[in-house]
Amino acid sequence: MLLPQLNFPEYDFKLQESEGTTYIFDRFRRKRVVLTPEEWVRQNLLVHLCEALDYPSQLIGVENGLRLNRMSRRTDAVVYKKGKIVMLIECKADHISLTQEVFDQICRYNQVIQAQYLLLSNGTQHIIGCLQSETLFFLPNIPKYHEL
Repeated sequence: MLLPQLNFPEYDFKLQESEGTTYIFDRFRRKRVVLTPEEWVRQNLLVHLCEALDYPSQLIGVENGLRLNRMSRRTDAVVYKKGKIVMLIECKADHISLTQEVFDQICRYNQVIQAQYLLLSNGTQHIIGCLQSETLFFLPNIPKYHEL
């Protein structure tokens, strides 16, 4: 499988082929998962948060469930601090543009989650917002964990 180049340093991942399907070991869920384009972005982003920005891997939750308008949904990832979700993360495949519609999705999820930080990434572009007094401010970079 030819993997797209993303806007992250190159990290070492455990990939495995089985019956024509490529799997990646997800160190956050501690299991192998099918390697989709979105999963490639998620794994690179989460490892980047841990390796470059000092996020503790044990404080990252992947595919947590939530209820939105009586429907079950799953977050791509969340970051906890002091027992509370402080960052909601939405990942898209590298070929998906980060449009207003995509941003609206993370905002809808955050109506339930109530995280202070929203991170949206397609692996080549990253949008990070910080909610303060119900106003969303966009940040130039993803903050280090201790800055959250």
